[in-house]
Amino acid sequence: MRYLLTFLFCILVTPNVYATDPDSFPDDPWMKNFWGGCGYYPIKHHENNNVFWRFTLEKGDRGGCSTDTDNNERTNLFMERKEVQGRKLKSDATYEVQFKVRFVEGFVGEGETFFQVHGYNGDTCRLPLLMFKFGKGLSPGERASVSILEKLQGETSNLDGFGPIDKIRGIWQHVKFIFETNVGTSKYWLYLGEKLLISDEEFDVPACKIPFIKFGIYRLGDPKYGKTSTVDFDDVIVTKVR
Repeated sequence: MRYLLTFLFCILVTPNVYATDPDSFPDDPWMKNFWGGCGYYPIKHHENNNVFWRFTLEKGDRGGCSTDTDNNERTNLFMERKEVQGRKLKSDATYEVQFKVRFVEGFVGEGETFFQVHGYNGDTCRLPLLMFKFGKGLSPGERASVSILEKLQGETSNLDGFGPIDKIRGIWQHVKFIFETNVGTSKYWLYLGEKLLISDEEFDVPACKIPFIKFGIYRLGDPKYGKTSTVDFDDVIVTKVR
């Protein structure tokens, strides 16, 4: 009788624990290819028997990287972030990244990055190469935009078919992103679902930088801006195609 009661207890209790504690679910295979940076650890979320990562950034969530804090008392600038990053990518190659993304709330500040290709090779050679973001004033109708950075200067291209944010909030979007890692001039392509949004767009990869991808939320800290932003990512798959 005692063993029967124990068996019944496990059947009744275990599913409830699983449902209320997403961390009790095993990682999806894709999650093992990414890890938190700057003191952040990704949080699993459970919905309809599916596990994914949810990123929530609130006012004052200052990033843990040394570059996130400006010690200049006059400017008092700082960066807010919750991101994960992947492995370093090979140079002179072509990669395809497919992922599902859902913007739950927010992304109406002065530019909030949700996906980027970063370049790093020590403190003297680190800078984003491509930054995909939403934000007030970045593009007409608050659609997504992409910033192409070179040194400290950059240009922004609007993604007219991605947004506006109010129209896609709460809806899973399937993104396919193809990009080269050629030293010097490289190109990238971006699909939203089956629709090609950007083709053969050029960006620069300095010789000193080793590319890798990052995703989550990254934005400039603003004491006057107290909005919460939340985004979900699922099935982030990186494939080397050349």
